[in-house]
Amino acid sequence: MNDFGLLVGEYNASLPSLVSGEKNELQLDINGRLIIAGQWFEDDAHVSGDAGLFALGVRDDGTLAEETVGPNTFTAVSRGTIGNSISLVFDGIDDVTTVVNAWNVANPNNMVSFTGSGATVPSAQTVNLSGAENNSIWTSDHGDYSPISVDKYGRMQVIAAVSIEPSDAEFSEDSPNSSGDVGLHVLTVRQDVLAISTSADGDYADFKVNDLGELYVHDTDVLAQLVLIKGDTATIASDTTSIDATLTALSKLEDAAHSSGDAGIQALAVRQDTLANSTDADGDYGSLKLNVKGELYVTDTDSIAELVLANASLDNIELYLLNQQHAEDSAHISGDIGSFALAVRNDAEASLVDTDGDYAPLQVNSIGRLKVDANISDSIPGSFEYNATDDLAAAADGLISGISGTYTTLVSRAVGAGETAYIYGYQADMDVNGDIRLISDDGSDIITYKVRLNSSSMPGVSEHFSNEGRIEIAGSATTFIRIQGRKRGVGGNGNGSASLHIRIV
Repeated sequence: MNDFGLLVGEYNASLPSLVSGEKNELQLDINGRLIIAGQWFEDDAHVSGDAGLFALGVRDDGTLAEETVGPNTFTAVSRGTIGNSISLVFDGIDDVTTVVNAWNVANPNNMVSFTGSGATVPSAQTVNLSGAENNSIWTSDHGDYSPISVDKYGRMQVIAAVSIEPSDAEFSEDSPNSSGDVGLHVLTVRQDVLAISTSADGDYADFKVNDLGELYVHDTDVLAQLVLIKGDTATIASDTTSIDATLTALSKLEDAAHSSGDAGIQALAVRQDTLANSTDADGDYGSLKLNVKGELYVTDTDSIAELVLANASLDNIELYLLNQQHAEDSAHISGDIGSFALAVRNDAEASLVDTDGDYAPLQVNSIGRLKVDANISDSIPGSFEYNATDDLAAAADGLISGISGTYTTLVSRAVGAGETAYIYGYQADMDVNGDIRLISDDGSDIITYKVRLNSSSMPGVSEHFSNEGRIEIAGSATTFIRIQGRKRGVGGNGNGSASLHIRIV
């Protein structure tokens, strides 16, 4: 057996109290374990002044991948290679919050945070985060003791990195709401009986709600008005008996018999045997007026003479009616009186008269527009005419001269003096290559409106104009509308035909 020195300690149920310079045995607990100052067991009570051991940590910066674009800095939450694989794609339309939220939803194990305004819209680009490095490995194997790892500020590093940025909960005035915005919940205090809960004017205070969660509000002006109203209604309430009696006396049932002396709210009128002015000025209040029989005077201000219903004669009525009638071709005079022409709404296109020649009302549609018949009979002057007759003197109508540059008339239509021609389109065919034109010709002046080319591959030309784009030509004794054609080459003849879409008015 080897000899060695044995350091012995002593167990005491309670630790001894020593004075300065006094020696003592090492102290053991009941299990023979050395008691070290600052060693405390689970659930030991804290005592002011307790000594303890300082837990040291090892600074281990590591590096998070990040990239700065304009006012925003984007930082990976995870260190190492996973944090280096973040690519934020901006399209120049979506803001920072939208792009970062979309990335974090798609990559819950490799998320990214940012500083700066979430409402910023970067230009179209891809932002790749890089520069991340793993934390150092301080232990050799699973289960080994390890020091606590802290960052450069001494903050303990944990697996779940929590990053709270101002942009997560703060928004600028008038910034638009975006789905998924993060914000702080505004708490309120339930207070069933409203009472003061702050110490002094100017202190911060909580919003308060009643037991139903309704927010208490206070409007000084409204409160003052309600107090006045409450005082008035209290006075009225004390005199309801007399009010009820008065209202009952003034109320009359339908078909109740009239009795002399009945009380009621009545529209009073003044008897005035000879109608005369009884107010001081235009705009004053005035009384209704009755004649000796109690008949109400009325007047129609639009009539030439006042019609007093009580004594209006047939002569007066005839005069009134005559002044609303006007002879054919009589001159208009400002202020003329006339009868209003009524019309009947008729949604369906159905007749409202029984027989040809009967009187009939004007008709309107559902929005009051007058119905008219826009169909123009083909038999009246100025109707649309197709295939207008030609006036060619040559026996072979439509035979185009073989002389180059010479126009031959295919179709011609006269427009007489006082008439107007409206041209809506034309059509022409030639079996030779050449030019086709639409002109007006009064014998001394030729006006060309349209010139089109044809060819063997496209022998026909056709053109139609809208009502707004029609050609309008005033007629005379010598005016003709013509469609003409000519060959481009020399020699031989060709055949042609044409038609006008024309209206003469």
